[in-house]
Amino acid sequence: MLVLTSTPVTPKALLHFNSVCRSLKSIVVQVGIADYFKDPSSPEAQKLFEEMVSKLQALKKRPGFSKILHIKVEEGC
Repeated sequence: MLVLTSTPVTPKALLHFNSVCRSLKSIVVQVGIADYFKDPSSPEAQKLFEEMVSKLQALKKRPGFSKILHIKVEEGC
């Protein structure tokens, strides 16, 4: 099990972990906008964070990720 809490992570990093750690049964990513940006209230930060979350969620559609990847987004952080 790999749990990333308040850790800015990219889809590419998760792909890497999954490829080198074959015995992973669960990947949990818990993030908030403040984990990625110094000014989370700015419109640009909010837009970029939404895009990052969408890319992370898209990984669930990939083979090998649908059952093990869990994305938890903290609102208003």
